[in-house]
Amino acid sequence: MHISIPESSHSPELEVEYATLPVFVVHLESSQDTDATNDLGLMTFADYTFSLPTDIDVVAGSYQVSYSGGYMFMWWETSGSINVSDSKAATTTVMVSGGGTLRAVGNTKRLEYTYDHGQPKWESDTVGRIDAVRFTPLFSDQLLMARFYIYDLYSFGSNAFKLHVMDENRSDLITPFEQTPTSEGWFDVGLSSYGIGVNEGVDFYVGMEWINDYNPDLGEDSTSPSDRSSYWNGTHWRAESYNDFMIRAVVGTLIDHVVLVEGSTFHVTAESNSTTSNFQFIKEGKKLLFNVAGSTGTYGFCNITIPNQLLGGPFTVTFDEQPLSEVLSLDNGTHTWLYFTYPQSGHAIEITGTTVIPEFPSLLPLLLMAMTLITFIVRKKLKMIKE
Repeated sequence: MHISIPESSHSPELEVEYATLPVFVVHLESSQDTDATNDLGLMTFADYTFSLPTDIDVVAGSYQVSYSGGYMFMWWETSGSINVSDSKAATTTVMVSGGGTLRAVGNTKRLEYTYDHGQPKWESDTVGRIDAVRFTPLFSDQLLMARFYIYDLYSFGSNAFKLHVMDENRSDLITPFEQTPTSEGWFDVGLSSYGIGVNEGVDFYVGMEWINDYNPDLGEDSTSPSDRSSYWNGTHWRAESYNDFMIRAVVGTLIDHVVLVEGSTFHVTAESNSTTSNFQFIKEGKKLLFNVAGSTGTYGFCNITIPNQLLGGPFTVTFDEQPLSEVLSLDNGTHTWLYFTYPQSGHAIEITGTTVIPEFPSLLPLLLMAMTLITFIVRKKLKMIKE
């Protein structure tokens, strides 16, 4: 802005000049690594969450970006004047210096079905009410997890609720069971042990039933309702037309490795987009060993579940004998989940724990103890007879 005084006048003249930053169009999208499907999940760009695909207007600068829902995230791809600081991180920094495309690439061996847009409000009700979401699988696979957004917990009373998994007619596929969230935000419930298969194009439902009046609060999202939410009001089901209940389902491929040790059977399960082979449990070394293989030039992931009774943490993970620093770990008291990614081709994975299933007492010491006791008793009886 500047002020100028014309020669023919003693009155000042105000001239205002505005400088506007150039605005660039950034295209947001996602795709499966095999290009069989695309545009699943949500992308959050500078604190705004978008369904995919979409175009947004952005001025030059750096922004935080993250991908959630939909595919199991693998890497970012960019074109035009778009760059990211870490192509393997689901949450990273994107640098915009012009127009272009930002694409999240994932894999459907672990697919999170998401119909809400991640912008929660609160929802709660009375005992017996059920909120449910209808899911339509793109592929036939196994139901691994249900996710519930817990908007609020209460310090008085119980926050437990009952989880339902229902078929296309909303009949229970398994006996409903109670779960108690301990913190607000996304609450995950593992379902892989129930062996619930889901089929391509065949609907199923996941629901939350209140067993305490108004505790806890479930999240609901009013952004572009998907018409997939419904509720049981005590006598019949009714459609929820104005909101999406924030319930999600994770479907994927589960590899079950059976470990027999010390007369006990353990199941070490894994999800991966790689081909796994040569799985071994080495008790003396407190470790699990296996190989992974995949197409060179792509990224692989492994999400492995280990019974703590078999092998306990903390854990270290090596990749071709080199330690992996970015390993996500979650321990629920009975099992530990480890998640890590790696560049694909043929590689060796080694997972080392700190505790291992204890050995049962050897039979030899027991036999020696028994023989010693028998000898002592016989000698004592002989002594009594002589006396």
